[in-house]
This record gives sequence, structure tokens and C-alpha cells, in this order.
Amino acid sequence: MGSVELGQKVKQVVRAWRQKGYEGASAVTKRLLEFWFKEDHFLKDGSQSHFCRRQ
Repeated sequence: MGSVELGQKVKQVVRAWRQKGYEGASAVTKRLLEFWFKEDHFLKDGSQSHFCRRQ
């Protein structure tokens, strides 16, 4: 498997894990992920950086 295919596979697995509510993660880890990705955090210029952080 090449690196591009591996990267795509990892993205698929992580996406499924997110859709299952971070199954298997500790309560602290789940809360941290919710803080990062389910709450609004604005930069000084008014923009958000969720997409880059999630990737």
C-alpha cells in the first residue's frame, strides 16, 4: 500500500471513529475533542481554524 492510499485509509477510519462518538476514548479525551471541534473558537481576525486542526 502506498502512502497516499494509507493516508486515505487512516482518514476513513478516523472519520468513522468520530461518527461513533469517539468510541473507546476516555471521558477526558472526549471532552477535549468536543471542546476543539464542537465549540466555536474565534481568532483575533474573526476566523476559525477547526478544519486545519481536525486534519
